[in-house]
Amino acid sequence: MFAEPLMVMVPARHRLAGRTSVRARELLDEPLLGATTGDPVWNAFWELRAHRGGGAAPVVSRSNSLLEELPKVATGAGVVITVAYARWIPFPGVRLIPIVDVPPNEVAVGWRGCRESALVRSFVDIARTIRDSRPHADLTRARNSAAWSGP
Repeated sequence: MFAEPLMVMVPARHRLAGRTSVRARELLDEPLLGATTGDPVWNAFWELRAHRGGGAAPVVSRSNSLLEELPKVATGAGVVITVAYARWIPFPGVRLIPIVDVPPNEVAVGWRGCRESALVRSFVDIARTIRDSRPHADLTRARNSAAWSGP
């Protein structure tokens, strides 16, 4: 299991861009760039519906990937709820700010025991190595002290 803090991507000129952290309630009226998915659980998580009393988010556009969202954010089309790994993909005109009052995104690798293979074991070993190397170890400190605009 691996957990990444949630962040909001905002345009560099956004009213929140200079902040070191934000709370979910500060984002509820922001035009949101959502994911292109039909999964209601996925959408609810990334659209902060738990903080909206279950209500719909003001989604103005949907994208298939972070790479599609970055230029939209930079031009001011809306904000994106994402995870801290986004800091490894710097983009001009975009700021990442930790959201301090939402649970992190948890990722787990799973596989069927009856389908285990050398390829599966290799993938799991690499995933564990990455998880255990903690490339995001600075997140707790950064979450409490500074917003990120890139790596």
